[in-house]
Amino acid sequence: MNGALNDSRFWAAHYYLLLADDEHDSAELIQPLFGISAEKLYEYYFNELVKPDGQATPIWLPLGNGYQVGVEYADCGEDGHEVRYFLGHSDGSAPELLGFDSPHFALPAFRWQELVHFRNVLGPELGNLAATLLFAGTYITDADDLEEVVSLLSSWWVSHPILPTSRSTLVAQNAAGYRHVSGFRWWRDEKLGWVNDCAYSLRNPSTRMRPFSAERFDRVQRFLTAFGFAA
Repeated sequence: MNGALNDSRFWAAHYYLLLADDEHDSAELIQPLFGISAEKLYEYYFNELVKPDGQATPIWLPLGNGYQVGVEYADCGEDGHEVRYFLGHSDGSAPELLGFDSPHFALPAFRWQELVHFRNVLGPELGNLAATLLFAGTYITDADDLEEVVSLLSSWWVSHPILPTSRSTLVAQNAAGYRHVSGFRWWRDEKLGWVNDCAYSLRNPSTRMRPFSAERFDRVQRFLTAFGFAA
């Protein structure tokens, strides 16, 4: 596992934007929720985590069978910072960019049900890491049970292997609320696997972004199938 994933500051930074609510901004909540001051987190983020575009590389979490998921933090200059979500394999093939969060975002990268499946298949420690890592690249739809999302996400954070928090329910409530997006849906396409109709998602065959080829959709299906998910 990449060293950054063993650093509690990484996990706090990865959820920073998801923590704000109607009464508090993220800077006010980071200390009570994760025990890390906003000042120390800013120092870590700007001096260690985010890299100039072209120099940034994915932070990989190996899942087994040669497969891995990763995130990359890149400074794109005037276009702002970008968090990119990847699927990868140890066979040396190029990583598959599944989505990114930035002022010019391409999300969601994952379905909520895929995260739950990873958590269940991979077990408490690795599964918690994978599910919480990828949640930031996920949208909660109107069809998802928001109470269930909060309950499960809270359970993952209260026993998180790197940064457990006694206030996991508030973390989950705020993060789930931030990632709850109405007006789009997922469905299983006979040829392409799981796709959506969110305008800027790369997993939308009609996305406004550069669309996936059939081969790229197939790579996603093979990745999910490798972990027993009906892609």
